[in-house]
Amino acid sequence: MAGATMEPQAEPLQLPPRETFRRILVVGCSATKHPAAPNQLVAAWDLYDGPAYRLMKALVRDGIFPGDVGVWILSAEHGLIKRLYRITTYNRLMDMRRAADLAEPTRARLRHVLDRNDARELYVFAGKNYRHCLRLLSLHLERPQLKIGFASGGFGVQLQQLRTWLLAGGEPQLPL
Repeated sequence: MAGATMEPQAEPLQLPPRETFRRILVVGCSATKHPAAPNQLVAAWDLYDGPAYRLMKALVRDGIFPGDVGVWILSAEHGLIKRLYRITTYNRLMDMRRAADLAEPTRARLRHVLDRNDARELYVFAGKNYRHCLRLLSLHLERPQLKIGFASGGFGVQLQQLRTWLLAGGEPQLPL
């Protein structure tokens, strides 16, 4: 058609790209997942649909997810992965045996993440088996300058603590 103009397509909603992060969030995987075809690769961030993921995605949608926070996911299947790491759907629990199996590679990966980002804060939103996998006490002894926090109490309280940590002291999100 002569004179017709095409409207620009909206970009998918996502966190802004950033090379380094001052604050690191490690969040446990979620048993609640979006349906995906078997063997279909999906970004972990898009696959998980538990309450913590819904909270974070709402903050992104509202334009208030802090730009200084990097999100890594501790997956019972894959270990510590970037939020955009592409995975297939799975069903695996983080029991104590699995936490022990993942402990060393997870701690090594977390050290790498912290070094690469020159992070000042680490916040963990995950259950006790996930925290066991991270061995936060040994990390604190290695890095006494790193401020380490984790959610505790009832689940609703933990979600409020996560939201408070995300929005406290963070840089404003870069425009999407």
